Amino acid sequence: MNNTLKLISFDLCPYVQRARIVLNEIGLKHEVEYIDLKNKPDWFLRLSPTGKVPVLSTKEGVIFESSVISEYLNEVGSGKLLPDDPFLRATHRSWIEFGSGMLGKISQLYNAKTEVDFEMTRKSLQADLARVISDVQSPFYHGEKFQMIDAVYATIFRYFMVFESRYKIKIVESGIENLDWSKKISGRDSVQKSIKEDYYDRLDEFLLSRSSFISTLRFEAK
Repeated sequence: MNNTLKLISFDLCPYVQRARIVLNEIGLKHEVEYIDLKNKPDWFLRLSPTGKVPVLSTKEGVIFESSVISEYLNEVGSGKLLPDDPFLRATHRSWIEFGSGMLGKISQLYNAKTEVDFEMTRKSLQADLARVISDVQSPFYHGEKFQMIDAVYATIFRYFMVFESRYKIKIVESGIENLDWSKKISGRDSVQKSIKEDYYDRLDEFLLSRSSFISTLRFEAK
């Protein structure tokens, strides 16, 4: 089965990255095929009822939606990226959904046309992150073991890193690179290998292309 897994992807999509981190963490062999979301191939639209990535192609058929794909991979793989305890497992799933909501707010942030809308969303993200951090049991979210919830927040921290390093935006007052949880996750091999080498430059170009308030905060790093 390992040789039949193909993840259909867009190179900037955080939901795809989530699935790739899970694939890398569990050690499942797979292929990745990138598509242009502005010019979706007909074959992709036939596979994806929602027209969204990621889509996972297996020998049994096709699976879509990142959370479903990640849980499927966790079940068929050798690793356990969710707690065994039913309550803890449900808690993790709850905070995973919360993370998806934060990704939605990140989209609102970089699409905000006015400073007022931008600041309102930035402060909301600050409050959200502070709430999640209050539950972290270092070094990862739930102690010593990297789990699916860490994979989800790894994709969020990437945005914050670009916001801080290339834009005058802070979500964490002390800096996201100084947050122990972020540092531990970001340095993990499975996380680093879930993106292309030019990801940060491509994300920077994407943010500037929005022609929104965020573009006024861009600076040239020294």
